[in-house]
Amino acid sequence: WYQRRVRGNKQGYEDYQRHKADNEVNQRLVTVIRHGCLIQIVSRNIRVGDVVKTECDEEFPCDMVLLSSSDDEGSCYITTANLDGETNLKILTCPEETKSLLTVQELHGLDASIECEPPNVDLYRFQGRIIFATDTSLDNISAMK
Repeated sequence: WYQRRVRGNKQGYEDYQRHKADNEVNQRLVTVIRHGCLIQIVSRNIRVGDVVKTECDEEFPCDMVLLSSSDDEGSCYITTANLDGETNLKILTCPEETKSLLTVQELHGLDASIECEPPNVDLYRFQGRIIFATDTSLDNISAMK
C-alpha cells in the first residue's frame, strides 16, 4: 500500500513537471506568415497551414515541413535531443520546387497543400507530398537523411 502511494505521488509530480514544461513551450513566441505579413504569436496559436519562420538555433515549436532554408543547398541541421535524447545532427532538405522561396511574399504566394500520413511513433520517417495548384505533386517531402 505504501509503495503504491509513493509511486502515485512520484507519477503525479512527474505529470505536473511535464505540464509545466508543456505550458512553457506553448507560451514561446514564434514568427508566422499570416495575410502576407510576419507576425509574432505564442506557439499554442499555430494553426495547420501556417508558415513558421525559424532562426538558427531556435527550437521548432511543432511538427513542420521544411519548405526553404537560408542554406544554399536548401538544407537544415536539426537535433531531436528533446524528443529521443539523440544529440547527433540530422539533415533535412527542402524540396527543389520550394527551396528558392525565401521572402515573405514568395512564401505567402505559395499555392499548395500538403498531404501526409497520420502521426506515427517513428521520428525518422515521414511520408508526404506537396500538391501544387498547377496539378503537380512532389512525393517524399522533407525526409531526413
